[in-house]
Amino acid sequence: RTTRIEDADETVSKNTKQKSVFQDRDSMKAKVRQGLLKETYNVQDFYKPTGIWQAIARSTRFDHATLTVIGFNAFWIWIDTDHNQADSLLTASLEFVVMENFFCLYFSFEWL
Repeated sequence: RTTRIEDADETVSKNTKQKSVFQDRDSMKAKVRQGLLKETYNVQDFYKPTGIWQAIARSTRFDHATLTVIGFNAFWIWIDTDHNQADSLLTASLEFVVMENFFCLYFSFEWL
């Protein structure tokens, strides 16, 4: 004699196919090969081959300088938030105006 739970388990096992946890081994290998052969995206592939601007954009010094400015900008936002009591840049102290304009100029230059 069986219980209702055992009957339900037996019915479920008859009605469902046993599926493997992993896909077909050959299709998995093909997908991995495709992923390995795919070229990685590099924005520098779209730069012109000659000129001063592409040389600057490819430069590791420019990369490091930009990351440094981004880090310093985050630090400056903290300083500006805590110490700048002015409602607008027009009424702010000179150091805040100078730094805001520096960041604006640098990031505009970087964007170009």
